Amino acid sequence: MWKDNILWDREVEDNLKLEFLKWFEELISLRNLSVSRCFSPVISGQHKLSIHVFCVASQFPYAAAVFVRIEYSGVVHVNLLVAKSRVAPVKTVIINCLELLAATVGELLKTTKAGLVNKFIF
Repeated sequence: MWKDNILWDREVEDNLKLEFLKWFEELISLRNLSVSRCFSPVISGQHKLSIHVFCVASQFPYAAAVFVRIEYSGVVHVNLLVAKSRVAPVKTVIINCLELLAATVGELLKTTKAGLVNKFIF
């Protein structure tokens, strides 16, 4: 809508309206989404902790996610710690620049959240 210069008080075209309504109806499926909030299982004895960061970029969004992997007694638990997504700038930017932005977001998330993980788990 921004690129098409549609004013906020104007009615949108039917195809855009239908696309939005379809997206809105799909929101109901989020009720089935479950995200574990506990990333520190009961740990006794020797364990390994690692932080994994995944970054991705495309023409429209870019994002980063940080996962915590805890291994103990042959059992591995992996949980999402934090994720952040952003919409690419309106001005056309090459994918390489967006990938760099995603990596920057990933590094910021890792450095701020990984310290908290180490503080509370150990």
